Amino acid sequence: MQYHFHGATYEHDPSVVPVSEGQVGGKYRGAEWKTHVANVPSQPRAPRQLRYRGVMYS
Repeated sequence: MQYHFHGATYEHDPSVVPVSEGQVGGKYRGAEWKTHVANVPSQPRAPRQLRYRGVMYS
């Protein structure tokens, strides 16, 4: 899908994450809602070096 904003064109390709339905999380206006659990294990993120006004931090 393409988006246009202030003359710039952006391409959007949504990622799909497989999920499974979990247990009942509660009720809202009489209807039950269920939680969803991702079927892929989360991967640890590498520490990032950030900069704020010229000073590095993590």
